[in-house]
Amino acid sequence: KKILKTLVADSTEFDWVEPKASATAFITTKNHQGTDFAQNLAQLKQLLVLPSSVFLTPHQGFRISLGQTRQHNNYRQIFEHNPNG
Repeated sequence: KKILKTLVADSTEFDWVEPKASATAFITTKNHQGTDFAQNLAQLKQLLVLPSSVFLTPHQGFRISLGQTRQHNNYRQIFEHNPNG
């Protein structure tokens, strides 16, 4: 969670409300549609996140699991991913 918190804080593309008691976090995207971002991430990086459309929320973003220390590289790939090129 600390790694993810740092990546979100350093990002101009993403935001979140830090989860208090959950093993998942909802990351909002500031410049991308959640579904498009998730599909693009899966195709180009082979990483699966659940887009906001799955949760019937008006907020654009995706849900991500927390807690596995080996997820560090996956988190970094998500926050460095630019679907526009």
